[in-house]
Amino acid sequence: MNAAMQNERILAIDDEEMVLRSIEKLCSAGGWLVDRVPDALQGLDRVQDRSYSLIFCDILMPEMDGFEFLDMLQRKQVQTPVVITSGFCTAEYIVKSMNKGAFDFLAKPFTYDELISVATRGLRWNHIMQSVGKPNLGHPRQSEGVLPYVPCPPKYMRLGYSTWSFQDHDGTVKVGLTDLFLRTAGVIHGLNLPEPGQEMIQGMSLGTVEAEEDLIHILPAPVSGRVLASNRDLLDDLTLVEKDPYFKGWLCEILPTNLELDSEFLTPCSSDPL
Repeated sequence: MNAAMQNERILAIDDEEMVLRSIEKLCSAGGWLVDRVPDALQGLDRVQDRSYSLIFCDILMPEMDGFEFLDMLQRKQVQTPVVITSGFCTAEYIVKSMNKGAFDFLAKPFTYDELISVATRGLRWNHIMQSVGKPNLGHPRQSEGVLPYVPCPPKYMRLGYSTWSFQDHDGTVKVGLTDLFLRTAGVIHGLNLPEPGQEMIQGMSLGTVEAEEDLIHILPAPVSGRVLASNRDLLDDLTLVEKDPYFKGWLCEILPTNLELDSEFLTPCSSDPL
């Protein structure tokens, strides 16, 4: 594990003691410190009193659910990355979480590898935002003439910060990875992409990325539809994804099922502050 991320402090919010213990145990194995609270109201109190690098928050809890917790953090302008967790891994929950500003979604029960991969990216995201004054997603502030990451082009749409979509003139949609996702995942060693003919569901897995420290990261599909093609050029040059993520490094092409409906849960990159 990256020495720079040792002793990071994480907040875990869940009304199930067993889940809290699991998060604490697994994160401790990664060298991170964990505070545990059984509900979102206590979680809000904690973030007011102490600085955290990452928050895990369940959805279904008494008094205040995970979505309301995300809303309250936005009102209080707390920009700590939040990973929403739930035993109900539905497309609706995933896209709603990301649309409300969650950093990522983690299905319960989770494995050590699944938790470590999302936590690692979340902590790296926090480091990037700390270094540039925590701008809004998609709005990097230039520091000493260098952008910390390249935002999506204005005509693109993004699901959270992870994946983007762009509709071509023929109605098909190309999808790919945001540069910010790549910065948090690190150097890519392998890609697992869908085959032509496969049906994608918005928010569910589009494929996986194998990156630094042998971590596997799940890619959420930004739109629903049938896969028409995967980018064969990536087989010859995997670095295209990192060199040119918004153009030559696209992942696959999809014939969308209902792009108008999907767009309700996507963020237009044109709305990101410049």
